[in-house]
This record gives sequence, C-alpha cells and structure tokens, in this order.
Amino acid sequence: MSLPAGFAAAATSLLELPPRGAGEPVRLLRRLPAAAQPALAAVASREIPGGAGAAGPAPSHVLFAGRTFALGAEPLVVGRAPGAAHAIRLAEGLAGVSRRHCTFLRDGAELLLLDHSRFGSFVNGERVAERARVRAGDEVRIGDPGVTLALIAVGEALVP
Repeated sequence: MSLPAGFAAAATSLLELPPRGAGEPVRLLRRLPAAAQPALAAVASREIPGGAGAAGPAPSHVLFAGRTFALGAEPLVVGRAPGAAHAIRLAEGLAGVSRRHCTFLRDGAELLLLDHSRFGSFVNGERVAERARVRAGDEVRIGDPGVTLALIAVGEALVP
C-alpha cells in the first residue's frame, strides 16, 4: 500500500475507538475501514515493491568499494565466506554480515536478491523477506550496520 503523508492519522481520527484503560496495551489496527470512507480510500494505492511495472532497467553490475561485479547467468553470492567462484567476498569481522549472506540471481529479464542471513538484507531501506526483485539504481544494504552495494546498469543490461 502506498499512503500519502498523514493518511493513517486522518483515517484513524474518523474511527470510533473504545477508550484505553490504564495499564491496557495499545491495540494496533491491522485494517482501516476503507469502504466507510471512499474519498479517503481513493488516495491510497496498492503496489508491489519491485513488482512488474516498477521503474528502472534490470541491473548489469553490482558496485561495491569502487569495483564492479558483473551480473550474468551465474548467481553472484555475497558474504564473508561465500563459497562460490562468482562472489563478492567481504572482510571478516563485519557486524551483521553472514558467511553466505545473500545471492543475486537472474529470473528471466529480472534480477532477484535472495537473503540467506539472520541479520537481514535491505533494498532501499526495506528489509527483504526471503527474496525481492531489484532494479538498477537500487541500494542494497547487507547486515546491520553492514555494508552498502549499488545496483547499476552499464549500457544495455544483457540477459543471457
């Protein structure tokens, strides 16, 4: 869901919620009654991050520490001890970085990020839940605080 600034506050102010007693936990709303307020619901839009139709070309390279790593047919594994020939090997002792942290993998014309870690991988600040589609221009943070990788398209992205 893509919501404009102030949407949740405006929608919540329209609800008749029971008062909360002292010591009672704050209840979280999982769903706003959009049907009751069609004008308010009209400003919200449903979109899938990194889904079909998302802007940006498929990346051709990963940029890390001034070096580029090509994204071809072979998966690119990232971690402290990735155990693959085509890999970005990160320094030992980096906080929040696993030995085999994540993998960039082609899926047709698109590129997927598969997260293998306990520490997390983040695309443009959003934590990846197992896998995410990535585009050129995306920033991938590995671990917490971790390191940052940039996805770029050099010329036309070639997909084997």
